[in-house]
Amino acid sequence: MLKILCHGGAGRRGANQEAKNAVVARATALGMEVLKLKGSAVDAVTAAVSLMEDDPLLNAGTGSYVQMDGMVRMDASIMDARLNVGAVIGIRDVKNPIQVARRIMDLGIHSVLGGDLATDFARTEGFESYDPRTVEKLELWLELRRKYVRMSNLNLMHVLREEMRREEALGTVGCVALDGRSQLAAGTSTGGLKLDLPGRVGDVPLIGCGTYACEQAAVSCTGVGEKIIKVCLAKTVAEAARRGLPPEEACRLGMTEIEEVGGRAGVICLDGQGRGASLWNTEAMTICQLEEK
Repeated sequence: MLKILCHGGAGRRGANQEAKNAVVARATALGMEVLKLKGSAVDAVTAAVSLMEDDPLLNAGTGSYVQMDGMVRMDASIMDARLNVGAVIGIRDVKNPIQVARRIMDLGIHSVLGGDLATDFARTEGFESYDPRTVEKLELWLELRRKYVRMSNLNLMHVLREEMRREEALGTVGCVALDGRSQLAAGTSTGGLKLDLPGRVGDVPLIGCGTYACEQAAVSCTGVGEKIIKVCLAKTVAEAARRGLPPEEACRLGMTEIEEVGGRAGVICLDGQGRGASLWNTEAMTICQLEEK
């Protein structure tokens, strides 16, 4: 069996919901084509996430949120069933953070690179310089800076977190896939939260929090990273699947733990038998899945 699930974030349903659904559907279809051409689960995840990173409707790659200092810093991670991992934290000036994370995983020397060193690594590996800021996100940044110019960073963080509760989907993107060799993989990419403090790290690049894969399950999460980190959501769901729970029950267990810490999130899970599930406690989640036997 070939199977792939993609998500484009969880949150409130907004005016762009259908357009975001279409982007995620295209990414899922692309990933399935990779699988049908005998590509690996890792190949399919990389292709699907890259397509979502390229669309400014979603908060990953192009169109990522601009941080307080006017820069975009992005996170991404990828993992396969053999526990090979690659992740970037706060990478700048690249088009597809997931591809840099994949390169780190393939080399196998390191697992995680952060900040300027992650960007330097991307350059040495041939990834061209690219500005992921869009006019829309820059205008939003300017508007917020003017609006809250007299507010301290701490108070601003509280205000923005409250605003975020009223927003539509957060836009973090992710994918899980099962290939023709019965191998699983998972990947997740994000541009962070609105007007983040430089240096803030969410769940996405932390293995076991935003992304996890093993022989029994592949998991990708979306939501407010500070809450997801508290319960290691991806590992919690994967571990439940490893113990024999079907994906739907594994996701439900994970979401129960998120709710216990007051979190809002969404999760997708695929197990080694090709059973998939998605669950969220927000108003909506942008998801799509395809399978071929």
